[in-house]
Amino acid sequence: MRNIINTINNTFDIELPSFYTDALINYPFPPSDDPDRIEGQLVKDLDWLIKTNRKLRENGFCYQDYWPNHFFAIGFDGFGNYYFINLRQQDTSIYIADHEEDFNHKEISSMELASNIEEYINDCLEE
Repeated sequence: MRNIINTINNTFDIELPSFYTDALINYPFPPSDDPDRIEGQLVKDLDWLIKTNRKLRENGFCYQDYWPNHFFAIGFDGFGNYYFINLRQQDTSIYIADHEEDFNHKEISSMELASNIEEYINDCLEE
């Protein structure tokens, strides 16, 4: 997992925050009858993470607005929405980019889904 984290950091010239990398290293989800549901919410697949974040940076999100380089997609819901973190200002919140809502990268607080990774993981496990 550390190799995946290093590859992502080098590919995008970023430093993923420890709260997120710790969650990937200590992957919190038990085996499930529906692994796609849980694994989609906190993706640990290197190809998906790189391809998705590259695509969002190049094409924007649903063509509503560009996707800032300091947003990093960590998962998806299977319906066109992405879960993401903000790499600026030691922000520990988890956000959702909803394809049915206006996406304004300057109003990030309106997209907050969970105040921290623990809350996000608990919400995922309760679904």
